[in-house]
Formats: sequence, structure tokens, C-alpha cells
Amino acid sequence: RGGTTSGFAGLLASRGSSGNLREVDLNETPLVQNKRLLSRIDVLSKTVELGRRYFPHCSQVLDKFMEDDLPDLFYLEKGSVDEQKAKKQRFVELKGEVQKAFSKDKAELHRCGLSSSSSSSSLIEGVNCKARKL
Repeated sequence: RGGTTSGFAGLLASRGSSGNLREVDLNETPLVQNKRLLSRIDVLSKTVELGRRYFPHCSQVLDKFMEDDLPDLFYLEKGSVDEQKAKKQRFVELKGEVQKAFSKDKAELHRCGLSSSSSSSSLIEGVNCKARKL
């Protein structure tokens, strides 16, 4: 019944990946919690791997951003007005770079015969086309 006490609502709830509040099972053992979290990491890793396969140009842009600019953007609201302006400008540039990379990836996938309405067989052909390029 501890999970329903309104006085502890802030301690008993956390935000799920969708941003909605979800209940936390206070009876969940650390081992079960670790298994659940490792499973989630595995799923996310596979998602990233799939994204890298189909969107290599976007991946390159985002990797470069993670290495070069991400720490600065964490402090976007800090610094002088000019520094904030420069950081915001860089963020706008990054959005443009990602959009260009996405268009390039999309064009390559389309050229390989892979479309958003593709069947599973053309999906496999698209993977093979991509694999041949690598």
C-alpha cells in the first residue's frame, strides 16, 4: 500500500520515456531493476545501430555535435548575451546540417529502392544495397 500514499507521490513516481508519470514498484529488487534497465539499454542500442545503418550522414552530424557542441548547449542560458546568441545560432546551424544529412540519407535509401511504403522484401534489398556501399 506504500505505493499509493499521496504524501510520497513525488518519491514514488518518475517520468517514463514519454514524459508521463509512471508508478515505481517499491518491491522491485535491485537485481530485477538492473535486468529491466539493461534490457532497456539493449533495446536503445539496437535502435541506435539501426539508425546508424539507415541514416549514416545524420549519424555523422550528430556524432560531431556530441563531441564538439553538446557541452556548450547544456549551458545555453548561461553566459553573456553574445555567448547565448552564438550558441543559439550554432543550434540553428546544427538543425540545418541534420536536415541536409537526413535528405541525403533519404535520397540514398530511395535510390536503393527503399521507400517508406516498402515491403519487407524491398527492405532487405535496401539493406543489401547499403551494405554493398559500406
